[in-house]
Amino acid sequence: MPSAAAFTGHEAGMAFTIAVFVIILAALMLYAQYSGAIRWILAIIVLAMMELFLVRLVLRRAREPEPLGLRNVSDVAMTGDLRGLAEIFERASGGMKYSQVMFSVRLKDAFLEKVRVRRGLTKGEIRRMRSDPVALFNVIGDKDIVVFLVETERNARDWSRIAALLPPKKGYAQETVMTLTKMEAWS
Repeated sequence: MPSAAAFTGHEAGMAFTIAVFVIILAALMLYAQYSGAIRWILAIIVLAMMELFLVRLVLRRAREPEPLGLRNVSDVAMTGDLRGLAEIFERASGGMKYSQVMFSVRLKDAFLEKVRVRRGLTKGEIRRMRSDPVALFNVIGDKDIVVFLVETERNARDWSRIAALLPPKKGYAQETVMTLTKMEAWS
C-alpha cells in the first residue's frame, strides 16, 4: 500500500473527495433508519446517479446522423484512393445497387473529365452536356458510351426515387469492364 507521501496533488484531492462522500453517505444511511424523508432523498440520489450513468453510456455510443436533404451527386467531388474504389467495385459486382450506381457515377465523371481535357472543353460545357445525348454523341461519337453516360446521369440524379425499381445487374462486372475498355480506347 502506498504511503500518503506517494500521492500526487490530484490523487490526494480525489481520495479526500471520495472519503468525504463515503462519510456523508454513511451518515445518511444511519439517519435513514429513523427518517422516511432521508430514505426518499437517498432513493432520488441513487436514481439520479443511475440515470447519469445510463445517459453517459448511451451518449458515448450514439452519433449524430448525417443531415437529411438531397445532394446533387454530380456536384459532389468523389475523390479517394484506388482501394476505396476497388471496394465499391467489389460490392457492385456482388449485386449491391447503390454501389453499382456510385461506381458508374465515378466512371462517368472520370471519362467526362478525359473528354473535357482531350477536346479542350470548359467545365461549364461538360456540365451542360451531361444529360444531352445529342451533344454527347457529337463530341464522343460512340453510341454505347453515350447511352452509359446518360443512363448513369439519370440514375445518379433520381437515385432516391428509383432505388427500389432498379434491378441489380448480375453481369455488372463484365459490362463495366467492356464499357471501361471502350472508354480507354476512345480518343
